[in-house]
Amino acid sequence: MKWASGECKRQGLHDTGTNRRYVLGDALYQIRIPTMSMEAYSQVAVKSGVLTDSEQLAIFKHLASGSVEPVQNFVTKPRKGKQIYYNHRV
Repeated sequence: MKWASGECKRQGLHDTGTNRRYVLGDALYQIRIPTMSMEAYSQVAVKSGVLTDSEQLAIFKHLASGSVEPVQNFVTKPRKGKQIYYNHRV
């Protein structure tokens, strides 16, 4: 989300969730939000304001159920390799 905030500034847009979503475009769906912990999801993804209400609900249900099923257009497969650490700055 830090990149999206910087891109908003670069394009002369206010740093809002709607504008961050706009500058991210389809790249938003490549962010592996459904693979986050519930804590990271609530502190980072939800607070960023880039998700619609229906996306927030679908991802919450996915995280709460432990499902491996797809969540709308989001990538749900965890990255391979090293442990992932989340930066909780927005």
